[in-house]
Amino acid sequence: MVGSIRAVEARSPFGMVSTSSVEATDAAVAVLESGGNAVDAAVAAAFTLGSAEPGSAGLGGTACVLIRFADGREIAVDGSAVVPLRIDRERLAGLQRRFRGADEDATSGYEFAAVPAALASLAYCAERYGTRTLADLLAPAIAVAETGAAAAEPTLWQMRKYLGVIRSSESLRSVVLVGGERPPEVGQRMGNAALARTLRQLAARGAADFYHGEIAARIEREMIRNGGFIRRSDLALVKARETEPLRGTYRGVTIAAFPPPGGGGIVIEALNILERFPGESLAGVGPECVRTIAEALHVAYEDNLTLRDDRAIDERGGAPRYLTKEFAAQRADLVRLGHPLGPEDLPRSGTFGAPAGGTTHAAVADRFGTVVSLTQSIGRFFGAKVLTPELGFSYNSLLEGCDVESPRRAPPLSRIATYMTPVILAGGGRSAVALGGAGSGKIPSAVVVTISDVIDRGMTLGDAVSAPRVLWSLRPDLSGELYLEVMPPLGGEVVERLKLLGYGNIRALEYPAPLRLVVAGGTVNVVGFDPATGDFVGVADPRRGGLARGPGR
Repeated sequence: MVGSIRAVEARSPFGMVSTSSVEATDAAVAVLESGGNAVDAAVAAAFTLGSAEPGSAGLGGTACVLIRFADGREIAVDGSAVVPLRIDRERLAGLQRRFRGADEDATSGYEFAAVPAALASLAYCAERYGTRTLADLLAPAIAVAETGAAAAEPTLWQMRKYLGVIRSSESLRSVVLVGGERPPEVGQRMGNAALARTLRQLAARGAADFYHGEIAARIEREMIRNGGFIRRSDLALVKARETEPLRGTYRGVTIAAFPPPGGGGIVIEALNILERFPGESLAGVGPECVRTIAEALHVAYEDNLTLRDDRAIDERGGAPRYLTKEFAAQRADLVRLGHPLGPEDLPRSGTFGAPAGGTTHAAVADRFGTVVSLTQSIGRFFGAKVLTPELGFSYNSLLEGCDVESPRRAPPLSRIATYMTPVILAGGGRSAVALGGAGSGKIPSAVVVTISDVIDRGMTLGDAVSAPRVLWSLRPDLSGELYLEVMPPLGGEVVERLKLLGYGNIRALEYPAPLRLVVAGGTVNVVGFDPATGDFVGVADPRRGGLARGPGR
């Protein structure tokens, strides 16, 4: 049982790393200590997470990278998974209908795998903005794949949740279960020799081997043999895409957030709406404060579902109109209605949200002034629950949330929407802060609430990560849910008063709480800078463990 959440702030004058894996943090810190920059360190962390947290990241998935350089320039590098050219829409739609609303561990199979692009984006970042070779940045991941990462309790809870479907996968069970039958014990290490060989091959031949060479050929053979849709022609067309972040402000602080197909639009709009309310009104713990935050998030989630594909641009600011302050002023009037918003208040035109999934986030700052916020996913925990035995990485399950029943939506090679939301804050007297999270549909909410806690409540980064969460999320069936962590200063009486207001879709996690429920509540990893002391500060969310640490020199 977890009695409360208490995050530890790490400090260093030389830079900072925060990830949910001790091994990944150590790999990134070693890069910084050897003179590498934040991009080098973040890429090394990302590759190592694929070895240390193979249920949440890896070569078979997707990666969203947000970078702010010392001169203030910001870029987004999109490694989102894409729809295969030869997708069988009728067959996939049938599988989606079969699994929709089913137990979460049911969704599995090669048919759910989209074309992976994580490697393309990481390799692009390393080559374009790093100082180390790809082989150097793969080395820590190879070492972890060979020896295994120490199994952490949060990961083991997820593994137990999906144990039935993992056992049913011949290709996966032998890699992640002891004797192919049971999860490892806490602290036990399980290597993955096949993944280590694949990573060594990429270190020797480069990322092109994954998309054009021998690895691409092996992926295609596996997909043909098992009814998957990915082919070498799909892999050959994968390119990392450098683009502009979405931008906004919140009470004088500038916000850069990952653009569609990521969830940054939810963050920008929700903060725009909350800005229409006095900051002090958001600093309480009463039902009205909770309701205001929840409904601002609710509106932003629904608008993202309906309007995220709207390419209408505001001529003055260059932002989509639904992310402007004027639009937020109109939407804030809905929040002020004082009752739970329903379909009559928020008519929906979208039919598909982003797919459910496990994610992992790394945040890095270097002493040169560059910060990186990087989120990865392979869809659900261990993705589609299948892998090519001789390659060793799991394929993603991101076609699960792809709207294939409408010919106009999700065309071949389109990028699949997710809730991944790396964010960077700057301005307002603060140095840059990089943050992002894990937790599927809860990610944008967790990021927004953490930002509000820092700006509206004046919390330190550690206190903001530790504070009770008020989250809104859309479940895979697109039903909305208000999620509350009930721990001081938020009490159970607030939940009861919200129910009296008409909220029937509340899931309250009351502390002390079982770790398996704490893990499901969304996490935030963050790095920043304290100008008062000259130290970099990092926090790894204790809901999922991990480590924040800075270089020793």
